[in-house]
Amino acid sequence: MGASAAAVSGSVRYLQTVGFVHRVSQPGSRRDRYALPDNAWYVASLRQNPVYKRLADLADSTASSLPEGSAAKARVDEMGAFYRFLMTRLPGLLDEWEHTRVRA
Repeated sequence: MGASAAAVSGSVRYLQTVGFVHRVSQPGSRRDRYALPDNAWYVASLRQNPVYKRLADLADSTASSLPEGSAAKARVDEMGAFYRFLMTRLPGLLDEWEHTRVRA
């Protein structure tokens, strides 16, 4: 692939953060293996995904530097509100999905 070890390491660390992979240690080996859980997209969604908080915080930070009453500030404020909305509603939606999935 031509990717550097640092780039791969950073990518794997990010995938661990969002729950797409998890480390599986190998007894007697200093190397770690990484596994992809079944339904990785679902597992990652179940976790408190830090991406939404980071985006909301970034929006808040950006909005504070924009002129009051400007269209740009209104758009960025709404973006922050949207990500906070996702953070509060996603757990309930995932519970609802789990009940739906079990019934299917």
